[in-house]
Amino acid sequence: MRYLTHILIAVCLSLIETSFFASFQGIVRFTPLVLVVSVYLLQHHTMRSAASWLIIHGLMLDFSKASVVPFITISYVLVAWVAIMSAERLFSNRSFYGVAACTGISYLTFEISSFVLQFIYSIAQKIPFYWGTYFADAFSRLIMLVVLLTLLFTFAKRIRHILVKASLISPSRQTY
Repeated sequence: MRYLTHILIAVCLSLIETSFFASFQGIVRFTPLVLVVSVYLLQHHTMRSAASWLIIHGLMLDFSKASVVPFITISYVLVAWVAIMSAERLFSNRSFYGVAACTGISYLTFEISSFVLQFIYSIAQKIPFYWGTYFADAFSRLIMLVVLLTLLFTFAKRIRHILVKASLISPSRQTY
């Protein structure tokens, strides 16, 4: 039952990101909801299972062909691994700065790996790679990442309360 819960959460977050946020105009459409929520929960609330949401999101993007980047699952697997390693070994989960650093390094991993995948694909398919568009989109995602992470951290106690009620984390886990 627990696995099914995580799959449903991952699918819902993925659908919200690819359907709801992507339908907006301007910078809001670049909101990396799954990445931010997953890394935030992984880092701040020590919910390791949230890393699986990233992988499920990548699989959904690959199977639905909703991503411009081919084999985007590879990027999300790398992000999940980097997020777990940096949350456990590098950054404290007690401050906004630790959570922001973990999210930042995860985001940087995503951007570099997706850049490499898209660049290789453009060379293999002999299609032009639009550097300016790629970096403009990456900057827009960064801005929305900071906004969303700030919102999540602002409501940390409420989020923790919801996670405990949903039995996704233990009530004894105090992270602040």
